[in-house]
Amino acid sequence: MKKTKLRAYWGKLQFEKEKKLLFDGPNGPDRRLLASILSEQGLQELVARGYDLSTLKFEITRNER
Repeated sequence: MKKTKLRAYWGKLQFEKEKKLLFDGPNGPDRRLLASILSEQGLQELVARGYDLSTLKFEITRNER
């Protein structure tokens, strides 16, 4: 049985020139929740504190019910 994973990482889409924060996983509320947790304001605060967003990687696996 394949486990469902929700991910966020720094990368670029095939035809884009600049990298940005990308989200992968099930569409819908789970992905939107992760995007709200990793909001632009929160990310800018991390940059202001000296963190390099190009190294950002996040992955979480859903528990099977």
